[in-house]
Amino acid sequence: DAIALIKENIKLNNAENKVFVQRADANRYMEQLAEERVKPHIVDLDPFGSPAPFLEAALDLLGGRGVLAATATDTAPLSGTHAKALRRRYDVVPARTAWEKEQAVRVLVGYIVRRAANREYAAKPLLAYYADHYVRVYIEFERGARKADKALEMLAYAYYCPICQYTDYHKYYMRRRCPYCNTPMIVVGPVYSGPLASEKIVTLMLEELGKTNWLQNSKRAYELLSLIMAEAPITKPYYRVDRLCSWLHLNMPKLSKIIEVLQGKGYRATRTHFDPRGIKTDAPHSIVVDTVLKLALSSTPQNQIGFNRINYSST
Repeated sequence: DAIALIKENIKLNNAENKVFVQRADANRYMEQLAEERVKPHIVDLDPFGSPAPFLEAALDLLGGRGVLAATATDTAPLSGTHAKALRRRYDVVPARTAWEKEQAVRVLVGYIVRRAANREYAAKPLLAYYADHYVRVYIEFERGARKADKALEMLAYAYYCPICQYTDYHKYYMRRRCPYCNTPMIVVGPVYSGPLASEKIVTLMLEELGKTNWLQNSKRAYELLSLIMAEAPITKPYYRVDRLCSWLHLNMPKLSKIIEVLQGKGYRATRTHFDPRGIKTDAPHSIVVDTVLKLALSSTPQNQIGFNRINYSST
């Protein structure tokens, strides 16, 4: 029984005087708290499946201030595997990209930004990530129509080439061809196109983690937060390097070497927490492809091929 386990956990943590347990319909209970003018600092939605059915009541309860934490386990729709459910549940043009885990996060954050803006609340992610087949987001709210309008400016449609993996954002939905290989592009959106984490918040979390000696999975938490910190300034979705190399018909070079070369050229580049086969970088697409191509050819000379499909030029 979930209630019994919650109460036992409260007892184990000596928090009987700090935690109140209520078994009720979540939406009705949040509405009741709002009517009683309860003003929480944070509301945490952790349902089975999507948090979407509980979002309106949570926004009413927060009243445009504080933080919303939300978990989504419906990763199949969010990542585009179930396109109809994605359109129906989150009101986006559905698609499935190679960066599907980041897509799931950006779709959920974008949906919360849009719902909050209806109330003239501005929503900004403090931390948003993907782990263990779920999406977890922490969103901070501020009141004000102008602030809400500014938050909406971070929404865009993501265009993705299923052949060469070129990806970019555009404010409007349209039919486009890849500027590199002329393939019709896939579009998903609107999604959130801004940073998925506050570097200030993540820095504070890492500092606090360093003081903690009771957390059993502290090593994993440190690795996750460190990657999120490195990824935070890079808003372009990650590359699946294995997919890129499959298109090039080459064996995949070491990710660490790709990152080293891109950083040596003055670009941001890092591994990503979203996928062990991926990297995030702000380097132009042509530079990424050229770097991967040269490293793959130099590391596997038996796979020397003529690469003349596309005339790449820097962007």
